[in-house]
Amino acid sequence: MRTEPIGRFFCSIRDYIKGLAFSMLAAGLVMVSPGLSEAQSPATMPTDPKILQAEFDAIVAQKKDDPSIKALADRLAAIEEATRVAETALAGSRGKALDEIVQTAPGRAPAAKPVEITPADLLGRFGRRFAVPIPPMPIADPQREHLRELYKYRVNAAVEQLSVQAVRIAAVNASRAENAFGLALIPLWLSIPDDEWSFATTNLLPERLCKQHILAICERAALSARRPCTAFSFGLHADNKSESDATPAAFITYVRKATPVLTRNKRYDDALACLAAGTKAAHAVDTATADEIALDYAQLLSDVNRPVDAATALKPLVDGKHDRPSFGRAVVLRLKFLYQANDHKSVMAEYRPFLDYPETKDFAPQILYIAWCAARQAQPDLESRLRKEFLDNFPTNPLGADIYFSTAMQALTASDYAEARRVLEYIEFRYPNSPLMPRVKEIQAKLASIASSPRTKDGK
Repeated sequence: MRTEPIGRFFCSIRDYIKGLAFSMLAAGLVMVSPGLSEAQSPATMPTDPKILQAEFDAIVAQKKDDPSIKALADRLAAIEEATRVAETALAGSRGKALDEIVQTAPGRAPAAKPVEITPADLLGRFGRRFAVPIPPMPIADPQREHLRELYKYRVNAAVEQLSVQAVRIAAVNASRAENAFGLALIPLWLSIPDDEWSFATTNLLPERLCKQHILAICERAALSARRPCTAFSFGLHADNKSESDATPAAFITYVRKATPVLTRNKRYDDALACLAAGTKAAHAVDTATADEIALDYAQLLSDVNRPVDAATALKPLVDGKHDRPSFGRAVVLRLKFLYQANDHKSVMAEYRPFLDYPETKDFAPQILYIAWCAARQAQPDLESRLRKEFLDNFPTNPLGADIYFSTAMQALTASDYAEARRVLEYIEFRYPNSPLMPRVKEIQAKLASIASSPRTKDGK
């Protein structure tokens, strides 16, 4: 089965090997190193790790200046280095897990919570060394097969080694299991991007990691590492689902259910990763759904105080087809986020054409209101014209109460209490259900107090 938005499925060991090194093993020039016959087929290639390493060392010695060989060597070194760091972190975690058991004994004061290395930390630290595809290699096909075998062996051996420690930590302290299993999977996660992880990839994990309760922990670890496609696959296996259940639609449902849970737990980066992956997956299934998820993604960016990123995320939607159901909402939100980012000039530059689109007719009050807000900051001379335009065209729209309230505040600032009272009374009459009414009542009471004070009556 192949689901393009989620990632290609590696449905055999051979595909898995290619998948681990998919970006580095492109076809190259036919150049055979000494000791390797051109007639030697992949079926007869050596599988002894020492032979594979010797073959790789020979290739490196012969082509030490080739960029593709250097890049491959760097990835293998990165796998080894990341494995050492993960192993050290796991060893420390096991010791801390034992310490925590001791700390729970009666009479022992609780120790300070240690700072742990997380899978996300390691992916951030080493991931950039895997980000750029390796150029085509100037070696023969049999040699490329040898390198696939070597890469597969290195990754599998590292995961095997780390997973043993992870199982031990989980047995001692279940609260550390999620981080431990995530660290154990780092060599695989570095090698296979999240959108390339599949149901079949999960089948190739070490047997000790394929138990249902461990897969459920690995699912949580993948979400924490911002790998929603990987988490989805683990979840399917944990729930005894089959590969036929690994559909784009199911994945979209998964991320849309996971996102609010992550948000409630203040795991905003994890939630954003889910929404980004869901948007990508939905584009191949249903444009309307993709747009809805993209809007949720932008809204969450704004909620975590990233309005510039939120506005940028919506640019493709407002530049796209105007007949999309989400077009009007996307326009309003983009202008809102630009305003929140204090980019008032962009608001003023963009808003006017949107007022003329039939598709944004129902959103015209919000568009004009945001433009008025931006004009107050960037173009005061235009503010009064936009205020009049809004009140003339949308006299009963609830946003009008905000505009009138601003006028009342200006009157108060100028000590024109009579004008302030007049405007506030109009708000009370025209917009009785406005959220501003408590403030209107409060200010009216203060104005009444001022009017009735002896000093005011005496004109002093």
